[in-house]
Amino acid sequence: MTHKSNHISIFQFDGHMLSRLRIERSSKGLSILSFETETGAWAEEGALEAAMKDFVTRHNLGADPVYTMLPRHETTLRILTLPSQDDEELAGMIRLSAEEYVPFPVEELNIGHTILEKLPSGESLVLITLVHKDVIEAHLNQLRRVGLEPEQILLSSACLASAGIAAYQPRDDRYALLNLGSSGLEMVVIDEGKLHFSRGVASAQDWRRVETEESNEREELCLEVRGSISAYRRESEDGLGVDRIFVGSEWAAVTNTCEVLELETAKDCAPADFMRNLITKGGEKLETLPLVMLGAALAAQGRAAVHIDLLPDSVIQGRQMESTKHTVLVGVAVAALVLLSLVGLYAQAVYQRSAMIRQLESQIAVIQPEAMDVQAMRQQLDILDRQVQQEGSALEVMASMSRVAPEEDMNFTRLTYNRDTGVNVWGRAKRIDDIHRYLDRLRALDAERNAALFSQARSLYETRDVERNEVVYLYQISIPFPGE
Repeated sequence: MTHKSNHISIFQFDGHMLSRLRIERSSKGLSILSFETETGAWAEEGALEAAMKDFVTRHNLGADPVYTMLPRHETTLRILTLPSQDDEELAGMIRLSAEEYVPFPVEELNIGHTILEKLPSGESLVLITLVHKDVIEAHLNQLRRVGLEPEQILLSSACLASAGIAAYQPRDDRYALLNLGSSGLEMVVIDEGKLHFSRGVASAQDWRRVETEESNEREELCLEVRGSISAYRRESEDGLGVDRIFVGSEWAAVTNTCEVLELETAKDCAPADFMRNLITKGGEKLETLPLVMLGAALAAQGRAAVHIDLLPDSVIQGRQMESTKHTVLVGVAVAALVLLSLVGLYAQAVYQRSAMIRQLESQIAVIQPEAMDVQAMRQQLDILDRQVQQEGSALEVMASMSRVAPEEDMNFTRLTYNRDTGVNVWGRAKRIDDIHRYLDRLRALDAERNAALFSQARSLYETRDVERNEVVYLYQISIPFPGE
């Protein structure tokens, strides 16, 4: 899919003239970048195509989105009041009645419409355009042969009316806009800011001659303008015509032409200079007033009061499919790129991890002998520590037991020490309370020493006996060692 610039080219072509209006996208008004025209006589077969190819190449039209126009005289146009304001219902009504206006079956027609005004009665004033599909196809083929694919094919009358509605103040006037094109002329009538009439006439006359001399062009122009005014008077509801005509042309000056028309038609006639109000930048690039192309520039930016796109539905659907296909392909490419990136990241992570493992293994191989030596030394130190450790030894136990023993009224007769099971003590006491106080002192030793050697000291038995006529109590105290 070719990338297009952000500018817009309006391209108009026929057997007498090629013209391109290039604009910059803007939210208000029109910003003109350039306006190029070329005239010639390209009636011979292949001459127009060759001229178009050269024009397209020299001005690099393919770089921009291109919009073209179909002349009014190649279409059948009706402005009707229809009993609905729903767009789909109107499309159905128009399709059913299309064969009343043209001598072709509806299947051979390209039908377009737009609502001009929604009436209080629930009806609509609708602009209907009927074009034979062969006309549209021939237009597209001419463009495709020179490498152009138009974004839209606009209706010249809709563009002419849109330009007038956007530029002319006040809104409550009724006036006619006359455009002198290289392939004919067309007139639209604007009443209170709405399009009410359109007429186009094909003509090979060079309207530039009207400015300079008495000629057939002048006579034909006056005849067609009077005919258009009469046709509008017959169609208007009040039967009145127009009192004011504004004239413009993409290839001819119109000052003297307006004087001729005013004299011949008895109507106020002036150049449509108010159209320059649409231009916010680059107005000096327009030596003439290309009214239709100015309206097309508004339509290309979605700001036309009257808009009809004559591009066939089949072309639009094909482009939508291409766009969807392109989007899907881009999505697949992005997904593939993401997947490849993830695979690459995973592979890099595996490589880095393997490299780190190899590095650690090599370091382990270097320090392992030293580590084993350190471990052996630690084991030897543990053995030595246990050997010099006095805690839990027989001497320490006896010393602790003696230290807390009562100084009188209690003695030890026997003591056994087993480092695996614990200590047993036998003895005599004058009172049972002395035995219990001694047990409490033994248990309290652990709190002082922050150890657990005597915490389970208990009395196994306490027996009353008489020795030398005195009562004594025989006891056995067991101090089991806590298991490791």
